[in-house]
Amino acid sequence: MANQGSPATTAPAAPPAADTFIEPVKCIKDEARDLPFFQASEGYARILSYILALNNAVLNRKPINKIVALLDILDSWIELVPPKSDPQRYGNIAFREYVKLFEDKATEVLEQLLPSTMHPAIQEISPYLTQSMGHGTRIDYGSGHELSFVAWLCCLEIIGFLEHKDHAAVVLRTFVRYLELVRRLQRTYQLEPAGSHGVWGLDDYQFLPYLWGSAQLREHPRMKPVAVMNVQLVEDYASEYMYFRAIQSIHQTKRGPFHEHSPVLFEISGVPHWPKVNSGMIKMYKVEVLSKFPVVPLLPPEEEEEYLQQPPPPQQQEHLFPLYLVLVLVLVLALVIQQPQASFIAFLIQRNRFRVMSTTKQQLEGLHSVRTLNDNNKIPLFGLGVYLTEAGKQTEDAVLWALQAGYRHIDTATSYENEENVGNAIRKSGIPREQIFVTTKLTEDDQGYDSAIAALNLSLKKLGLDYVDLYLIHSPLRGSEMRLESWKALEELVLQGKTKSIGVSNYGVHHLQELLDTNPNILPVVNQIEVHPWLNRPHIIQYCHDKNIAVESYSPLCQSHKLTDERLTRIAGKYNSKSPAQVLIRWNLQHGNIVIPKSANKKRIQENANVFDFELADEDMAVLDSMNEGFFCDWDPTIAP
Repeated sequence: MANQGSPATTAPAAPPAADTFIEPVKCIKDEARDLPFFQASEGYARILSYILALNNAVLNRKPINKIVALLDILDSWIELVPPKSDPQRYGNIAFREYVKLFEDKATEVLEQLLPSTMHPAIQEISPYLTQSMGHGTRIDYGSGHELSFVAWLCCLEIIGFLEHKDHAAVVLRTFVRYLELVRRLQRTYQLEPAGSHGVWGLDDYQFLPYLWGSAQLREHPRMKPVAVMNVQLVEDYASEYMYFRAIQSIHQTKRGPFHEHSPVLFEISGVPHWPKVNSGMIKMYKVEVLSKFPVVPLLPPEEEEEYLQQPPPPQQQEHLFPLYLVLVLVLVLALVIQQPQASFIAFLIQRNRFRVMSTTKQQLEGLHSVRTLNDNNKIPLFGLGVYLTEAGKQTEDAVLWALQAGYRHIDTATSYENEENVGNAIRKSGIPREQIFVTTKLTEDDQGYDSAIAALNLSLKKLGLDYVDLYLIHSPLRGSEMRLESWKALEELVLQGKTKSIGVSNYGVHHLQELLDTNPNILPVVNQIEVHPWLNRPHIIQYCHDKNIAVESYSPLCQSHKLTDERLTRIAGKYNSKSPAQVLIRWNLQHGNIVIPKSANKKRIQENANVFDFELADEDMAVLDSMNEGFFCDWDPTIAP
C-alpha cells in the first residue's frame, strides 16, 4: 500500500491524490533470504504495532456496524453453498465454491462498505480479506489466514476508514464476529488446520484470541488463568471473554483430557497472572507466527522494490560478501570453459545459502538399492506410502501392484486406518515376509509407555505380522514427557523382537536434540519428514546427517500441487521424456533421502519406480534446490514445542 504515514486520527474525505494502488505481490519466498528483510521492514513494524495497539485497547467497546454487517453477509453465503453430502475424508469440497463466490463478489461488498472516495484502494486491500477465510484449494485454515484478516483491518485504518479510537471495537466486536464466522466455516466445511504454521499445541486454527483474550483479562480482580480448567466457568464466561470462548471452542471440537489434546494451553493455565500470560503470548506470536515465512501475508507493494534492491541485513551480508567475489570468478570461468553461467551461479548461491543440502550419492543401483541404518539394519531407499489411500480394496490393490512391480518397502501407520489391508496384500503377493520392509507408526493418541507397547501389538495383529521392520513415533505433538516415555517403550519393543528398528517422524532439530540429550539406549535410525524442492528442510536434514539419522521423505511429489511448475517440467523434458514426478523422486534420492511416494494408480506406481536409469545433472539439481518456498502439503509438527 502506498505510504501514507501514520494512521489518521480523523477520517479524511479521500486518500491523497498522489496515492496509487496496486495488487500486492508475494516476495517472501525463501526463509533464509527473505524473512529477515520482512522482519526489518516497515510492513512488519506496522502489522506488529497494530496488533499490539489492539492488544492494549480491549478494555473499551465501540460497535463498528458496517464491518460487522459485511461479516454477516459472508456468514449468510454459507447457506447458499451447503456442504456436499458425499463423504469426504479431508475437508468438504463445497468450500471451494464458497471461496469462489467470495472472490467474485469481493469488490462488490467492499464498494458497499467503503465510501466512493476510497474505492481506488479496493484492488489492494481486497486480497487480504479474501484470503482471511481459508485456502480454497487445500480446504484449510490457520493462523496465516487470521493474520490476513488483521492485515485487512490495518489497511482500513491506513486509508482512514478506521481510526485509532476504534481499536477496542475492532477487537471486541469486529474480530469476535470474524471468529464466529470462521469457526462456522471450519465446522461446516470440515476445514483442515493449515499445516504447521506455528501454533501446533496452542490451537489448530487461531492464535490472536489467546493474545488479545489474555489482555482482556489482565486486570480482572479475581479470575486467574487456572480458571480455564473449570469447564463450568468456561461455559459461564465464554460469551464475555474471548479467551474463554476460544477454550470453549476447543471443548466443542476435541475429545479426551484437555492436557492431552491441548498441552500448551494446559501448561499456560498454571501461570499465576494474566499479565504474564499476555506478555508470553506476544513473544510467542512474534516467534511462532510473524517469524514463520509461510504464515506472513502478502507483501505490501511499497516493500517490493526494497526486497529487490536492499542489501542483505548486516548479519547475512557478512556471510554473503565473499560470494560476490566468487561469482565474479565463476563468470570468468564460465566464459573460458563455455558452461552455462546460470547453472554455476545457481549452484553456488544454493550452496552458500543452504550449505546443508548434502548431495551425498547413495549407491543407486536399482529398485532394491538399500541404505545401512545406524543400527546396521538395511532399509530400501525406495518404497510405497499409503497415506490417504482408502482402506479396503484400494490399499490392497496399491500394495499388491507395488510388490509386483518390484517394490520391497511399504510405509503405513495406525492413523491411516489401512494396516489390515497392507498385511492382506503382503500375504497375497506370495513374497517371503523377510524380503519386504514394513513400517508403521505410533499415533499421538497412543503415546506413553504402556499404550505405545499395546499400540504396536494391535498394529501387528491388524497387519497379521510377527514384527515390523521400522516403528516410528508419528509426531512430537504430545509434548516432551510423552515423547520421551514413548521412546523408552519403543526401545523395549526392539528387545521384545516386535520391531527391528525404531525412529521418529515430523521431528524438528530441537525434538531430536531433546531425545539425544537423554543418552537413549537405542538411537533413532530415521526421521521421516515432508521433503521436496518447495520444502527442502536444510536445517533438519543437515542435523540428521551430522547425527547419522537417515532422512525419509514423505509427500515427495508435493501431493501433485506443483507438478506443472514450469521449472520442473522444463527439467523433466531434458531426460528422455521423464515425468515431473520421476524428476522429483530422483532429486530426493540424489540428496541421499529415502523416498516413499504415494499412489493408488497402477500405471503411476510402476512409473514412479522407473527412476534408476538416469541421473539429474548438477545444474538441474541446483535449480530444484533453489525452488524452496516453505510450501507444506499437510502439517508441520517439526515446530511444535
